[in-house]
Amino acid sequence: MGERQAIYQRVRAEMSHFKTYRDSIFIKDHLTCEHIIAEDYSYYSGYYHRHSFEDCVMYLDAEDNKFSPDETDQLIIGKFCAIASGVKFMMGGNQGHNHSFFTSYPLGLLADHSQKIKWICRIPIFTI
Repeated sequence: MGERQAIYQRVRAEMSHFKTYRDSIFIKDHLTCEHIIAEDYSYYSGYYHRHSFEDCVMYLDAEDNKFSPDETDQLIIGKFCAIASGVKFMMGGNQGHNHSFFTSYPLGLLADHSQKIKWICRIPIFTI
């Protein structure tokens, strides 16, 4: 094996939480996001993916701990579940989206345009 190949494999191994494809972890022991709940004995094997389990969860991470459970998504994994390498959980990313308004766009992001937003918010919403 050449020197370049040896460096590549060493760096790749250092990036991984898993030494071989046979390695796995119990998910609940490695969670930092309060909105991801894993029951006993559910495990993840991420050797080929080369990332932690939480990297498989899109739009939900430890930064969302500031939200209460009714303000954001939750991922709940039952007991004895096996999660394969490379799986993606596509969460809704609902933080900051008001679903009872005429748009779910997070208008709070447009602080520089507050006058326009105040005008838009006066538009009545009709439901059928």
